[in-house]
Amino acid sequence: MNPTHALLSKDNLWTLALTAIGAGALLIAYSMRGFDSMWMFPPRHTDELFATSWIAGLVLGIFAGVRDEVTGTSEYLFHRPLSQARIHAARIVNCAIVLFAWFLVPPIAHWVIEFLFGDLASFGMPSFVLDHWTINAVMVSACAVGLFASTIPTRSILVRVLAAGTGILVMLSSSLLLSGDAVTATGPWLLVHAAITTVFLAGSFANVGKLADDDRPMARLSRVAAGSIVALTVSGSSVLGIALLQEEHEFERRQAHPRIVQTPAGTIHLCDQVRVPETFEREWLEVNEDHVRTGTKLPHASRVGRVWPGHKYGDFGLNTPRFRLDRRRRADNYQAAVDTDTGLVHVAWSAARWSIPDRFEVVGRSQENERFSDDARILHTPDAPDLWIVDSGALWRLRSHGAPRFFQPVALPDGDRLREHQTVHLGDRDILHPLGFSDSSTVALIGDKGVYVIGDELRAAPKAIRSELVQPPSLLLEAVDPDPITPTIAVVDADGEERFRHTFELQRFEETAHGVLTLFWSLLRPPAVQAVTGSFGDRGLATGFSSQPFLDPLVADRRRAWLTFCCIAVGLLCAFGTHRMLCRRDVDANARRFWIAWSIVLGPAGLLSAALFERRRAHADRPVLEIAPPLIRSA
Repeated sequence: MNPTHALLSKDNLWTLALTAIGAGALLIAYSMRGFDSMWMFPPRHTDELFATSWIAGLVLGIFAGVRDEVTGTSEYLFHRPLSQARIHAARIVNCAIVLFAWFLVPPIAHWVIEFLFGDLASFGMPSFVLDHWTINAVMVSACAVGLFASTIPTRSILVRVLAAGTGILVMLSSSLLLSGDAVTATGPWLLVHAAITTVFLAGSFANVGKLADDDRPMARLSRVAAGSIVALTVSGSSVLGIALLQEEHEFERRQAHPRIVQTPAGTIHLCDQVRVPETFEREWLEVNEDHVRTGTKLPHASRVGRVWPGHKYGDFGLNTPRFRLDRRRRADNYQAAVDTDTGLVHVAWSAARWSIPDRFEVVGRSQENERFSDDARILHTPDAPDLWIVDSGALWRLRSHGAPRFFQPVALPDGDRLREHQTVHLGDRDILHPLGFSDSSTVALIGDKGVYVIGDELRAAPKAIRSELVQPPSLLLEAVDPDPITPTIAVVDADGEERFRHTFELQRFEETAHGVLTLFWSLLRPPAVQAVTGSFGDRGLATGFSSQPFLDPLVADRRRAWLTFCCIAVGLLCAFGTHRMLCRRDVDANARRFWIAWSIVLGPAGLLSAALFERRRAHADRPVLEIAPPLIRSA
């Protein structure tokens, strides 16, 4: 038998088993959102499919890398006339077979199940499989990460786990940051995952054939690849944790700051809100520029602005990819969404509320099916049988029955043009519809010349609806300097005139404590990143720690040069500590230089990575307890 065929056939059992398990898991991920969400409307909620894909790929890569070692097959293959590269290539071929099945089987099975047991198969759009396969691309790169981590020539399980974790961190950080507020660019997404797959597969080929021996230094290429991955994992994880801690301290510091309030007379003051012990009511007490209470009460004051300006809470940018925007709306007799890729509207019509759709169509504007823009919005109209869309200030309508089967423009009175639309609740505000609207809610269309509502036809809004419209606030908070420690906030009116300005210095004990702790955590960030951020970062970074966790807003735009120099000093101390530790472990000079360089770049994370990666050599001197020889005392 051909050696390559023999290598492939010996893994038939686990190949079939993993194919079945992974395909079942992906089929469950497909089914969790329903056939309509995956195949009738532009796919938007891809969390389950994305998470299942990268976990399945990582498990496949790790299993393929350690299977021969765990079962003892590697010892048998070692004595056969086969190169380690050829054996590893056979593993990769088996992984490719499993991945191909995972791409193909779950969507086909989902369609077959719906065709046999459901009612929506005839409405599905097979072209959406390209979106799902683009999301599944993460399986391939995750598999490459798993193969690399499981073939590192070391006996330390911790290093392999850290390598896998770092690879996943690099993969998610680089690919998910491509997901913006709109849609993920398909080309860059695929290029990133292709690059990650190539790099980690090359690293896995460099690892195979190397034996783990504590007395022999690891090959330079393996150390550079595996050690760098471990260092980046530890550093990335620590930076995310530091960003969370700094975000928490910043929030507590802002809670300790006084508030900006406005009195009925129009004057603006700094105040503390305190609770009266006898009545448990709250009242405003004025404070001066130094945040010291003056004793003056402002009983009828109201707070200016509820949201701290210039600050954004983030989620580290880890948003699942979206290749099409789905602004899906449900009404009594339809579900509809605008596909931003084609500019057309997907509409599923139902005979009754929450019933199974009986008609499905994809329509556009005018008889030529012209596309809508990306800013088109479907209006939620529970009382209107027709479908209405606002696009670029114009109103469009698709009738639920009859001809024509395309959106027609609706003329507004006096040639008016729409500026915005608001959902107005006229019923009990505490009893909301499951979709977020009260039973008596309606949509108000606000134009340059009037306010309108839609039902069977477009009509002028009655006074009850106009009175419920949300008016823009008369005073706004503006961040003049959004520094996370000492921000400068201004109050401006509707005309843009500045009415009040204050810099929130660290005056009180609680403010100072949280400010000092925020600065302390910055010392543990990577010195190289701090230096780059301090030299080239702009003021836009000072909008929160978790919105861009790897860039420190405390040193951006050349702020606090002393803090940047302190971070560099910490990095040099960590490099000295790394050198002393590795000398005690009798690590060779090349490895010491490698980890000293990482300690200078990453600071404490580099020191910790070296401690986790480099074990004490077997021939290293160990302290021996010296016992005094026994003394024989003669009589």
